[in-house]
Amino acid sequence: MSELKSLTVNAYGLADTNASMLLTRNDLKGRMRKSSFEIEVLEDDNRGQMLQKRGRPLQGRTFRVWNKLASTVNWETIIDIGANYGEMIFFSDIRRDQRIISIEPNLNLKPCLRNNLKSFSNVTFLECAIADRSGEFYLKVDVNHSGKSSLSESQTNQIVQAMTITKLLDLASGPNILVKVDIEGGEIQILPSICASSKANIVFFIETQSFGRTEYMLLLQYFTVLCIDSNLKPIWEITDRNCKKFLQSSLQGRNCILVPIHFAHQVNIEKLRPFRWFVMEVFAGVSYILMERFKVIKLKLFTPDARPKMFSA
Repeated sequence: MSELKSLTVNAYGLADTNASMLLTRNDLKGRMRKSSFEIEVLEDDNRGQMLQKRGRPLQGRTFRVWNKLASTVNWETIIDIGANYGEMIFFSDIRRDQRIISIEPNLNLKPCLRNNLKSFSNVTFLECAIADRSGEFYLKVDVNHSGKSSLSESQTNQIVQAMTITKLLDLASGPNILVKVDIEGGEIQILPSICASSKANIVFFIETQSFGRTEYMLLLQYFTVLCIDSNLKPIWEITDRNCKKFLQSSLQGRNCILVPIHFAHQVNIEKLRPFRWFVMEVFAGVSYILMERFKVIKLKLFTPDARPKMFSA
């Protein structure tokens, strides 16, 4: 188990072991509100070092969608499965009195996580994993990158308790619940439990990197499955007819939201505009050709992890 060495990081990644030396947002061109938005990370964790350097959530596009979804809809409870350092809550615009359940099985991160969310007055911390069954599991901890830790069948130095989605939702209060799921490939194993919860007013914000057609077809029996932008505007609604095309597009691997069919009308998401996505896909393709084939210019619109497969070699 790695030794806990904490760094204090502000919103612009300016860190020092002496917190009094930190610059505040007021010091930085006067553009930000008065605060020194400090987050605590493990010094020997590469993910923590990247968070230190950037001073904001590492998945910027994913965070913008999450922040809009979490802060503009009136949720009774927000559940963060796979919280890591808690940055998806910490940097968000969520109310400080919002009911939050934060779940992180990696015990190395426990002190940092609790310290980072101390400004939220109604947080429940669960040091457990989410799996397809309750009981004990081995947790394979990646000491170099805390975000890659995952459940393992082989013996490791951390044994963790796991609970099911069904049991977890029993702890949530209120009818409207938002659940973020990021458990490093374990999403597929808990899909049956997620589908079983579709009768309630629960929206899932889930990582789909490991999903294929089989997983989407299962979800479509219970949910409206959407890929949305940071204004909560759909750029793709996945259906049985267009699923194959979606898997071949540059959107594959983005986080999707799962809205129970009966609950969709209560969530403020506009109707899908197919032409909007068509323009984005064409523009992304042209950007890729310019950047990779002709080495003309690196456009911010396009990033390597979003490379359209239709243009891949």
